[in-house]
Amino acid sequence: MSKYDAVNSISFSGIVSMNEFLRIQRMCTPVWARWYVFSPCVLSSLVLLGAGWSKAISEPTSLLSDLILTAFILVAVAAITRYSGVKAWRRMTLLVGAIRGVATDWGIEWTTANTTSKFEWSKFVKVRQERDLSLVFYAARGLFYFPRSFFTSEHEWHQFNKLVRSRVKKG
Repeated sequence: MSKYDAVNSISFSGIVSMNEFLRIQRMCTPVWARWYVFSPCVLSSLVLLGAGWSKAISEPTSLLSDLILTAFILVAVAAITRYSGVKAWRRMTLLVGAIRGVATDWGIEWTTANTTSKFEWSKFVKVRQERDLSLVFYAARGLFYFPRSFFTSEHEWHQFNKLVRSRVKKG
């Protein structure tokens, strides 16, 4: 019996969907790069460079060109972000394919068509969890992702998340 075998093991397997992959990317995006921070910054910059705040307050219609340009920029950024995310998902699924593994009291074993990784819980630095997606980080930008769809039952999903929360600090 190896150290990877354990009485309490939770198996997982699946192929990450495009929507799951895009959510993983979004969860990894720093707050300053998100649209609700980026958009006001762009509008403020355009106002300052264009009419200036005093003119914008006295003549609100002078902001119309800035608002139109900001809307165009936001639509373009959203389209480019979506396109690049879908392209990255296609490349990733071709490279990785199906994922399978097991979480035990010792750690996580993660296997793809090309690789097998085994990490002890002590090697993980943080976890981010949402209702149906868990990210377990072994480095600032290195992570394993666990969508709910990787688990055969709701019970296994909850047991996995309970195990992760007990072993890795939330970040």
